[in-house]
Amino acid sequence: MRSILPSVLPIATFTACTFVVMVAQAQECGRPVDFAVAADSFVNDSRGADCGIVIQGADVLAITNFNILVFDRDGNVNLERSRVPLLFFAEFDLEFIADVFCVFDSISERWFMAALTGTGNLGMTVSTTEVFDLHTAERWHAFEWDPPNNCDYPSMSVSEDAVFVTYVRVGGGAGKAEILHIDKAELLDGGPPPDLNSFSISPISGQDDSYLRMIGCVREYEQINSGYGSFITDSHKSREGQTMNNMVRLYALNTAEDTLDHFDLTVPDYRSCPRSIPIPGNATLNHTSGHDFKWPIYRNGSLWTAHDIGVTGTDQCQVQWYEIKLNGWPVTDFDPTLEHSGLIEPPDSATSVFHPAIRADDEGNMAIAYNQSSSSQHPAIYRRIRKWYDDDGDLRAPLLLKQSAGSPSGQNERWADFSCMEEDPDYPGVMWSHLEWFEPTETRKTWLTRTDLNKSLTLDIEYECETCEPDEIARGNEVTLTVQGAAPGNLVRWY
Repeated sequence: MRSILPSVLPIATFTACTFVVMVAQAQECGRPVDFAVAADSFVNDSRGADCGIVIQGADVLAITNFNILVFDRDGNVNLERSRVPLLFFAEFDLEFIADVFCVFDSISERWFMAALTGTGNLGMTVSTTEVFDLHTAERWHAFEWDPPNNCDYPSMSVSEDAVFVTYVRVGGGAGKAEILHIDKAELLDGGPPPDLNSFSISPISGQDDSYLRMIGCVREYEQINSGYGSFITDSHKSREGQTMNNMVRLYALNTAEDTLDHFDLTVPDYRSCPRSIPIPGNATLNHTSGHDFKWPIYRNGSLWTAHDIGVTGTDQCQVQWYEIKLNGWPVTDFDPTLEHSGLIEPPDSATSVFHPAIRADDEGNMAIAYNQSSSSQHPAIYRRIRKWYDDDGDLRAPLLLKQSAGSPSGQNERWADFSCMEEDPDYPGVMWSHLEWFEPTETRKTWLTRTDLNKSLTLDIEYECETCEPDEIARGNEVTLTVQGAAPGNLVRWY
C-alpha cells in the first residue's frame, strides 16, 4: 500500500478492496538519520575510545582518548585544527593518560577540558577565548591537582560560578567516589591551581554489599537552582548474584555554603549488569563502567539519565532510562518525582544491550543510542527515540546505526567506558551521537551520527471492527489514519 498525504490532521477513510494487515503502533517515518561518518580509528590499544562530543558554532568535536577531531556539520574533518590529546596536554607539561572531557560554557564563552594526568592526577585546561584552538598554547590556562585518592572515570559540568568534577576513588576503599567543586572565576583568571573543595560519597546507607562506581555530573541546559551543582548515582549491590535494588540518589551541592543535600528516589527494580559481554568467537568485552550514570542532563524541569542493568536470572545486560522531575528541589518544599522510565530489553535470550547515551530536547522528545552484541552478533550501534506524546515508557522501534564487521579477538577486551549524545544548540531537536564499533583488523573505530527528531513521525490508526483480529483492517471498515510530527505543508509517504 502506498499513500501520499498532507501534514498532521486525521486523514483518509480506508475502504480497501483486499484484506490488509497493519500494525497500530508508533513507527519511524521520513528520513530519521541525516548523516553518519566514521570519526576515529585506532589499533591495538588497551584503552577503549571513551567517546565524547561537543557542538559549538560551526564545529562538531568528536573526542576520544586518541584524537580530538574537528568536523563541520557535513561530516568533513579539519585535520589542521584537530589534534592528539597526548600532544595537546604535553604543551603544558601534563602527562595525559585517558578520559578527556570537554565542555563549552555558554556563560563565560570559554572551553573547559579535563583529563586524567600523571598517576591519579586531574589535569584541566581553560581557554582564554571562545575560539577552539588546540595548537596555540597561549590561548589556554593549564592546571593540575593531586586530588584525594587517585582518581579515575572523571566527569565534568560547569555552572554559573563553579566547575564540578566527579571521579571514582582508586585506593580509597571499594565503591567510593568524590565530588569536587572549583571556583570558576579563578580558573578563568589563570594563576596557580585553585583550591579543590571535595565531598566523599559512599554507597547508600543501609544497602548491604552495595557498590558505587561514579557520580554523574548533571549537564544543565538551563539553570536548575542558582549556586547549586546537581549529581545522581545508583547503588548497585555486588556485581555477582541477582540482588535487586530500587533506589537512586540525587545530590545537590550548595557552592556558597559548601553543603551537600541528597534525596533517595524510588525507581523500578534493577540489579548489577555483568562485566563480560559476549561477542562472536567465544570472546567477551570488558564492560567495566557499565552501570554508571555517565552523562545525565537537566532539561526543562526534568533530569534525564540511563544506565545498564542486569536481566534477572541471566548474564545479559539491558538499559533502564529515567525522566525525573526535580520540582525545584532542594530549594522548594517539593521532592523530586519519577515522571517516566522504561527499558531497552535485549531482542532475544542471547543478546545484551549496553552503554546508553541519552538526550532530550526542550519539548521532551528523547533519543537514546547504545551498543548491542551477542555470541553471534558483532558489536553494533542502535538508536531509539521517544516523542513527548508517546505512551508512558514507550520507545520507537530500534534503528541500526552501525554494524561492526568484526570483534576483538581476546577474552575480556576493554570496550569504551563512555558513549555520548549531544543536542545541536543551533538546531533544536537535532541530536549527535558518538559510540564505538569495530573492524576485523583489530581496529577500533567510532561512529558519529546526526539524527533529526523533527523528522520522526507517528502513524496512529483508529478503527472499529467486531470480526477483525487485533491490528487487522478488513474491506469495508472505516479507518482513520493520523500522522503526527510532520511539519506544516510536508508530504508524508508510507509503503
